[in-house]
Amino acid sequence: MTSGLEYERLPLTVTPKLYDLTIVPDLSAFTFRGDLTVSCEAKEAVSEIVLNGIDLQIQKVSWKQADEIEGVVTLDPKDEKIRVSLPKPVSVGAGELIFRYSGVINDQMKGFYRSMGPGEASHTCMTQFEPVDARRALPCWDEPDLKAEFDVTIIVDQEKVALSNMDEVSNVSSTEYPGKKVVKFGRSPMMSTYLLAWAIGDFDCLEAKDANGVKCRVFTPKGKAEHGRFALDLTLKALPYYAEFFGIKYPLTKCDHLAVADFAAGAMENWGLITYRASEVMLDPERAVARLKQRVACVVGHEIAHQWFGNLVTMKWWTDLWLNEGFATWIEYLLVDHAHPEMEVWQQYITMELMPAMRLDCLKTSHPIEVAVEHPNDIDEIFDLISYAKGAAVVRMLFEYLGSDNFRKGLSAYLHRYKYDNAVTLDLWTHLGEASGLDVAAMMGTWTKQMGYPVLTVEQEIKGSERTFTVSQKRFLLDGSSDSDNIWCVPVSITTASSPEKPVHQFVLGKISETVTVSGIAESDWVNFNPGFNGIFHVVYPKDNLTALLSNISSMTVESKMSLLFDFQQLAKSGGQSTVELLNLISSLKDESSYTVWSTMLVALSEISPIAYSAGVLPQFNKYKINLCEAKAAEIGWEKSSEKESHLDVLLRETLLSTLGVNGHEATVEEARKRFADHVSGTKELSSDLKRCVFNTVAANGDASTIEDLKNLYRKNTDMNERSMLLSAMGRVQDAQLLREVFAFSLGSEVPTNEMRSVVAPSTLNPELADEAWKFFKANVDTFVKAMLPPSSLFQRAVEEITSSLFTAEQMADVDEFFSQKPQDGVSRTLSQAREKCEHRANWINRDKMILAITLKI
Repeated sequence: MTSGLEYERLPLTVTPKLYDLTIVPDLSAFTFRGDLTVSCEAKEAVSEIVLNGIDLQIQKVSWKQADEIEGVVTLDPKDEKIRVSLPKPVSVGAGELIFRYSGVINDQMKGFYRSMGPGEASHTCMTQFEPVDARRALPCWDEPDLKAEFDVTIIVDQEKVALSNMDEVSNVSSTEYPGKKVVKFGRSPMMSTYLLAWAIGDFDCLEAKDANGVKCRVFTPKGKAEHGRFALDLTLKALPYYAEFFGIKYPLTKCDHLAVADFAAGAMENWGLITYRASEVMLDPERAVARLKQRVACVVGHEIAHQWFGNLVTMKWWTDLWLNEGFATWIEYLLVDHAHPEMEVWQQYITMELMPAMRLDCLKTSHPIEVAVEHPNDIDEIFDLISYAKGAAVVRMLFEYLGSDNFRKGLSAYLHRYKYDNAVTLDLWTHLGEASGLDVAAMMGTWTKQMGYPVLTVEQEIKGSERTFTVSQKRFLLDGSSDSDNIWCVPVSITTASSPEKPVHQFVLGKISETVTVSGIAESDWVNFNPGFNGIFHVVYPKDNLTALLSNISSMTVESKMSLLFDFQQLAKSGGQSTVELLNLISSLKDESSYTVWSTMLVALSEISPIAYSAGVLPQFNKYKINLCEAKAAEIGWEKSSEKESHLDVLLRETLLSTLGVNGHEATVEEARKRFADHVSGTKELSSDLKRCVFNTVAANGDASTIEDLKNLYRKNTDMNERSMLLSAMGRVQDAQLLREVFAFSLGSEVPTNEMRSVVAPSTLNPELADEAWKFFKANVDTFVKAMLPPSSLFQRAVEEITSSLFTAEQMADVDEFFSQKPQDGVSRTLSQAREKCEHRANWINRDKMILAITLKI
């Protein structure tokens, strides 16, 4: 993957061993001074030392060995490098590179930046360095394989709290700066620059020790300490769990979590000082929402996993980013299932990780899990569903295939071998192969080195209780074409009507086609080739078996229902079967009780909406959705039926009522308006788990006064989760002019830059207004660029959400024309994928709109 820009990695002639850094911030002027001494190893006698730096003013630099000599700095802002020229070559061996410099505490959510949330009296000043922004706060070798140790000292106002990766080792009044204190932190382990962190602010704190004596703390804005209680309790479970799972104790003495208002991503795994967007780690104990509780559990579990997988052992270069993110995404579900089994997260893993990854990976513009990254501008674009979600899917598949014991044995050996060092994907496969006795590298190379995944076509011959299957594979592509050059090693499990959970046969399909014979299957039994949805593939069954599956779908496992539904959905999109067949399958499941099955059905229906709109039958399609959901929603009701109601039942209620409300179901709209009016007036506060569906419903069926009520609730609220919920609801408004006003509000000073997307994403779900976000972006691109500073993950995700729901050639041509005139770094792949999605959506519309119109008008 490349932007086409030339870039040269740092030379290895002089490399760092220890950074001794002192930061002196001015919290009024939002500037800082840095004093840095880097203990280095000179491997060649060079007279120029090259490292990274950008947006820094270098006052002085020198090189010290036997004597100290001053250097001359040349700044290279294009490549974000600092070149230090010396009057004579360095001597091979140890030396020190010494800087005095200064910089700005910016408002850009990268480097050393400032943040202030609603209700906060002062700024938090903190760092965000991943992937390549440590260079904005200190001159450094900002590449992941150039690890070093760090000594950090912060000189700050007496009343402020200062934090860094390591524990505080001294705290004394400054003699040089009256009214300030000198806070020195312990020396870090060998680590990459992107994991270095510090923060300064006014915080409350909850603290406890885990079973192994590790100090665990959650820092929140003043007055909100208890909002960190859930994250703290999870940490106390997570650290010992991971220590046992990995066979290595947590490497540091403390594990801190810090909540801040302004954060470009969701969280960052800085070693020993994990930072979060406040909404991803804080929960109001009196208003905790089930969905958000689960989200916090997953995010915290993900970041803690990184303390081993990513921090202790780090990828050598960003090509292997998935080693960090795919693994952490998979194991967060393992941890949450251990700590909170009532959440049943493995079912939701399928809808939240596996399906989204497969939707992206069936595009020709996808990329392999192991993707070549040539330029830093390209890095943000691979923090995507392939690195995270598909990476998690292949780890899960491998875990199930090898078994827990072999997997953990190999994983522990890998971590021990590369601790405090760097590794590549092959290193992990090698250790898992040695533990299991299998050629893991050969098998998994088919999943990480090539993009995409297969569709399996099954043919069968039945002779009494003996069944012979001929299974063939080809790459599944959304345009219906095939790529005969792709072969995957596919673990396949077969279940039957008589054995719906325990496989009757397992094998690995490693060729284009293979024949297997299985005995003991009753002639009348259906067979299922992806029962637990562990496999990353679709299945095309023989007609008689498919008929049997559909006739007996109510008796299948939840995972099997989801697998079959998703096969139908993807095959309909690619032209492999009719959209009407998908609707028939969905209709047959209207009595379903599983939240995750309903979630799968409703996502499929949302993808059909543009077809219904283009066919002129959107009102009838919305009525179809109402008829589908009405009975189950009435059964589950508005209120919790008993204390034994499950976590997934709570999510199902919210989902069904929200679907009914947004689609205009009169009784649901009336009830939502009544509850909203009581909430606004203060008569009766909404139940936390109903807020999302009530806000969504009143916004989707509301007018300007409704939006003003939502804005006022937003303004009064200091809970970051609820503020996000309110913004998202405003994006549901179905009047074009009102929506434009909501967009303008989201771009104003009242809404943090990182929350703009909360409005944009839901607005694109309505096909009648799907291009309004694009029109607004186009008219305000300079504001977006100034706020999000591309290349950045924030800008890339905004462009993705704004363009990914377009469905006409004219809309996409407008996007292409615009970016040809105003190109932006870091979105080339995003635009290529949007273009391909739009093309496929247009083809799907043209292919099925007539039959859909006929079906819905009957």
